Amino acid sequence: MWLMFPASGESQDVVQAPRLPSLSAIQAQDWKERREAFDALIEVPETPANADRRRQLLFELLTVENETVTTANARLQQRAASGLPPEEGFTEGYTEYYASAIAAVARLGDPRSQRHLPAR
Repeated sequence: MWLMFPASGESQDVVQAPRLPSLSAIQAQDWKERREAFDALIEVPETPANADRRRQLLFELLTVENETVTTANARLQQRAASGLPPEEGFTEGYTEYYASAIAAVARLGDPRSQRHLPAR
């Protein structure tokens, strides 16, 4: 945690620099919690000190989302093969968040990101 202290004579309020979210937040069961972790991750400026960890967390987040979508697609195919009606799909909010996570990893321009991006 970084703390910024005001110069002499200024307000004595302590301002915390944004922190990287925890791995448990990135891997949360609820996608809304993962979205909050993603939003926090994006707000943290990349610095030499946090660059690798920030990228690892983005990769992990996208891996979790890819697995979520893959599992949902498999479930949909199983239901269709069984003659059952499809379950309710992903919300617009989720699909926008998922697209943002894909874009964030793609923007890294990191060769390691290729294995985390969804297949075309």
